[in-house]
Amino acid sequence: MSLAAAKIHVTGTVQGVGFRFFCLTKARNLNLKGWVKNLADYSVLSTVEGDEDSIKTYFNLLQEGSPSSTVTHIDIVWMSYTGQFDSFKIIH
Repeated sequence: MSLAAAKIHVTGTVQGVGFRFFCLTKARNLNLKGWVKNLADYSVLSTVEGDEDSIKTYFNLLQEGSPSSTVTHIDIVWMSYTGQFDSFKIIH
């Protein structure tokens, strides 16, 4: 197991469609820690830490999106693991 961190930025129809709750559920199921929040430009940003393979799985799930969302673009920036998070949450 290799620990890593990543920032994932998602654009498309991802606000008002349950996308953050989708992220929360998937991240917790993968034992990832971090957060997800809506941005003013109607995109969503998520920062996660945990097993690198789990982060890759999370990224792929976000790429597919929740049933009501439409993901048009997704970026990932890999970072060093810090262990700063103790859970995964939605930031308002």
